[in-house]
Amino acid sequence: MASGISIESSSESAERKDRIRVRSMTFVPSTAEPSTLDSANTPTAGAVPSEDHTDLGPETSRFVRDRLSFKETRQLMGCFVFIIKEIDKDILLRWWRSCIERERHSHLWKENEPRSMSSTLTHLLAFFDALRTSLQVFQYGGKASVMAQASRSAMMKAQLEQAYIPKSANRPASVSLSSALRTRKSSSNLGPLIETSRNTESRIKLSANMGTEITLVVLDLLELFIANFRENLEENTGDNALMKRVFSIIITLLEVNQSQLALTHIFASLRSFIHKFSPALFQGGQEYCAELCYQILMKCNSCVRHIRSDACVSFYLLMRCSFEFVEGSFLRVHLQSIVALSQIIADGHLAAGQDFLRRSINSIESFTALDRSTSSQFPVEVKDLTGRLRNVLHATSEMKKHEDDPEVFLELRYILAKSYSSAAQLRQTWLHSMAVLHQQNGNFSEAAHCYIHMAGIVAGYLKFKGSHKNGVADFHRIAPNVIKEESAMKEDWIDPTINVYSEDDYIDLLEESLLWLEKAERYEVMVELFKLLQPYYDQRRQYESLASSFNMLSAACAKVVEVKKTKRRLLGTYFRVAFFGELFGNDNGIHYIYKEPKVTRLADISLRLMELYGRKFGSENVSIIQESNTVDPVDLDFEKAYIQVTYVTPYFSESELEARITDFERNNDMRRFVFEAPFTKGGKNRGDVREQWIHKTILTTANTFPYVKKRITIVEEENFDLTPIEVAIEQLSSKLAELTEAINRSPPDKTNLQRVLQGVVSVTVNAGPLAYGKAFLREPELSESPENHIKMLRAVFSDLLEQCGLALELNARIIESDQLLYHEDLMQKYDILARELSELLDPNVRSTEAYVLPLAGEDD
Repeated sequence: MASGISIESSSESAERKDRIRVRSMTFVPSTAEPSTLDSANTPTAGAVPSEDHTDLGPETSRFVRDRLSFKETRQLMGCFVFIIKEIDKDILLRWWRSCIERERHSHLWKENEPRSMSSTLTHLLAFFDALRTSLQVFQYGGKASVMAQASRSAMMKAQLEQAYIPKSANRPASVSLSSALRTRKSSSNLGPLIETSRNTESRIKLSANMGTEITLVVLDLLELFIANFRENLEENTGDNALMKRVFSIIITLLEVNQSQLALTHIFASLRSFIHKFSPALFQGGQEYCAELCYQILMKCNSCVRHIRSDACVSFYLLMRCSFEFVEGSFLRVHLQSIVALSQIIADGHLAAGQDFLRRSINSIESFTALDRSTSSQFPVEVKDLTGRLRNVLHATSEMKKHEDDPEVFLELRYILAKSYSSAAQLRQTWLHSMAVLHQQNGNFSEAAHCYIHMAGIVAGYLKFKGSHKNGVADFHRIAPNVIKEESAMKEDWIDPTINVYSEDDYIDLLEESLLWLEKAERYEVMVELFKLLQPYYDQRRQYESLASSFNMLSAACAKVVEVKKTKRRLLGTYFRVAFFGELFGNDNGIHYIYKEPKVTRLADISLRLMELYGRKFGSENVSIIQESNTVDPVDLDFEKAYIQVTYVTPYFSESELEARITDFERNNDMRRFVFEAPFTKGGKNRGDVREQWIHKTILTTANTFPYVKKRITIVEEENFDLTPIEVAIEQLSSKLAELTEAINRSPPDKTNLQRVLQGVVSVTVNAGPLAYGKAFLREPELSESPENHIKMLRAVFSDLLEQCGLALELNARIIESDQLLYHEDLMQKYDILARELSELLDPNVRSTEAYVLPLAGEDD
C-alpha cells in the first residue's frame, strides 16, 4: 500500500475481495451453458451436444470422458432408458424401496457412528445420475446439427472405402474385384450428398422424436418416484441427497433443448412439484428457489409463444405458492427473481433482445386480474415485482446505450441500487458493481464510499439480527449519506430462514473501505473507521490485526499532519453542468454538480463533455454554453444539444465555517455550492467599484460529496444580488482570511505570504482596498449606504490593517538580505495605505498611528 500504510497481505486482500464479490450475488447458475433452443425449428448456435462431453453432468462426465466415446454413451444410455421403460414398474418400486430401507436400517444399527452414505443409496443416486446423463446426450441439437452429423458419417464411410482399394492390379484374380471397388469409389464421391439428401428428414425426425421420448420416459419415472417417496424427499426440509438428485433432473429437463410437446409436460410436472414441495422451496435452502427462478425466466424469453405461456403460468404459481406458504409474502421468490434476471443479463442471454421477456412480464402481471382466489395484497406484491423486473430490463438496455459515458452508466446502476434500498442483498449487488467500475476509472473516493455503504447495509442487517448495537448510526461521522439511504431496510425484506451476513462480512467491508480511502487521501475518515474496527479485533484477541491497524492509524495521522503543513492535498474540483435539448432524453433540463479529479480546469471538462456527446449526437449538434447566466430553453434549437458548464466552489454559512476549521472539513461532506456573476446596472459585466454588483447562486444537491457516484442532482437553487458595498465587504473579508491563514501557517510560506501582502497593500491590484475605502467611506456614498454596512466595512478595514502589520513583521523575520529592498517597498505601500485610510476610519474604533510601522533600518 502507498505511504507505508498496510493492514493485510496481498493474498489476504484477494481472499477478502473474493468473499465480498461472492456475497454480492446470491447464487451462480450451473457452468453448463443453458440452452435457449425451444423447438425443432429454432436451433441455437452453441446448443448442439458435442463429443467432448462438456454437456454431461459433473457426476457422470468424468467416467464417460475416460471410458466411453460420445457415440458409445448415447448407445448405452439408449439401452438403459429402453430397459427402464419396459420393465415392470413394481420391480423398480421394490428396488427403490429396498435401497432406501437398507440405508435407514444401516443408520439404525450404527447410531453412534458418523452418518455416511450406504452403497445401496449410492446405487440409487447413480440411477438418477444416469437419467440426467440420458437427457443430456439425447437432447435435440437442431436441423443443422443433424445434417452435419449425417454429412460426417457419409464422408467417413467414403474414406474407409477409399482406404481399402488395392494399390496394385497386376494379379489377374484381383482384376474384377479392383474394377468393382473402383466403380464403388467413383460412385462414392457423390455418396455423401446422396445420403444426406435422402436421409436428412428422417434423421431430423428421429433425433427430435428420440429426444422427446427420452424426456417423457424420464419424466414418468420422476413422477413415479415422487408419488411413492414424497416423505423421503421432504426429510430435513428438502436438504437431503435424494431431493438434490431429483431436483437436478428437473433443472436438467429445463436446461437441455426440448420440443414444445416435451416442455408442455415438463411444465405440468413442475407445477405439481411446486405444489407438493413448498417447504423445500420456501423454507429450506434458497438454492432450489434460485435455480427455478433462473430457468423459468429463461423460458419466459423464448421466441415460442406456447412455451412463454407455460413459463409465465409456472412463475405465477411459484409466486402464489410462496405467498400462501409464508402467509402474506413471497420475499424469497422476489429476491431470487431479481438476482436471476441480473445473472441472465450478465450471462449475455438477452443480447438478442428483451421483447419476449417483456411480454412475459406483462402476462404475469395480467394474471392477477383473472385470479380472484387470492388476498388483495398479492396483486400489489406481484405488481411491485414485475415493476422492478422492468426497471432492471430498462436500466440494462440504457446501460448498453451509454457504455462510453461513465457518469450516465454509473447513474443507471445507482438507480437499480436505489430501487432496492429496503433489500440488503440486491442493493449490495449493485453497489459492488459500482465500486468495481469506480476502481477501474480511478475514482477512489467514490469506490471507498460504495464499500462504506455496503458496510452500512451489513451493520443494519446485523442490528436486526441482534448482533450489532447501533447499526447504521455508527456511520454518522463517516458518511451521512449512509444514515440517509441505508436505514430503509425493512423487516419484510429479510429472509428469517437464512443468515445472509456475519461479523466477518462487516469487518471485510470496513477493511476494504480503508484501502480505498487511503488511495483517495481521505485520511481523516480512516481514523473514524478504525474506531469501528478495533473493538472487533480486541474482542477476538486478534493482536496481529490490532498491531497492523495501529500502525496504519499512525501512518494515517502522520499523513494528516503532513498535508496540513504542505497544503498540497487536492480532493477534487466541482462544476455545475446543465443539459438542454431533446437529444439528452431524461437529462434534458436537469442540472448536476460534477466532481472532477484534483485540479480540473473549466476548459478540460468542457472539452471532455464536448467530445463525449459529439460522438453520440455528432459534433455539429453539440454546443457548450460559456456563460453562467440562467438559460431560457425557448431561445435554443430543440433539435440540438447544449451543455452549460460553470465552475463552482463549496459554500458554507458563517456558523458552518466556524465549525469546519481545517481544509479537509471544508472539502468533505458538502452539499452546497456557489458561483457568482459580476454585473452592473448599465448592462456591462464590469464597472467602477461604486457600480459593481455580483449575482450569487447557491446550489444544493440531493446528497453530500463524496458519494457513491461522481455527479449528484441539484435539488435547490437560491439566487441573490450583492450591492456594491456588500461586494466591497466580501472582497476585503476574503483578503483578510487569506492573510490570517498565511500568518498562521507553520512553518511560514514566504512566497504565499508575500503574494497575499502584495494583493492587499498595492493600490493597483484589483482596485485595492484603498479604492473601496474612498468609494464608500466618503460622501455621498457614506450617507446613502446602510449604517450596518458602513460599520462592517470599517471593522474589516481595521482588522485588515492590523493583520497587514503582523504579516510585515513576520516577513521581516523570514526574508534574506537580498529581499530587503522588496520588504521596504511593501512597508512604504502599507504606510501609504494606512495614512490614506486613517481619515476614513472612525477614530474611536482604532488609532491611525497604530497602523504605521517603521521602515526597515529605522529605530523603534
